[in-house]
Amino acid sequence: MEPTSAPATADELLAILLSSDVGAYITVPCTITSDLHALVHRKAGGGDLQMLTTIHEANLIGMAAGIWFASGRPAVIHLQNSGLGHLADSYISFASPEMFAIPMAAIITFRGATSEDASEPHQAIGNR
Repeated sequence: MEPTSAPATADELLAILLSSDVGAYITVPCTITSDLHALVHRKAGGGDLQMLTTIHEANLIGMAAGIWFASGRPAVIHLQNSGLGHLADSYISFASPEMFAIPMAAIITFRGATSEDASEPHQAIGNR
């Protein structure tokens, strides 16, 4: 699968986040988005946009819900495609429109699309 256009730069993504009503950028760190993480941390950390990190995708939904309930502002969650399975249960059983309809946006990095990304979990899900 080839991208249909050039990916957004870290500066472009940060500008979008800062111009919206997003209250937090919550991430499971990824080398693909390390430039964005550094930029958010440097330019937005502690201001109108919080940057929060976690070590597991299942935590993203609870953290985004906490931001929503505490501030009324949605969060952007970030994860790698290999973490979609971990995220699914907490999203479906808690945040989905059928449950509590927690608003959030997601940035999902596509890992394992090329042989250069040698991590086995990324290759396994990237080939699906």
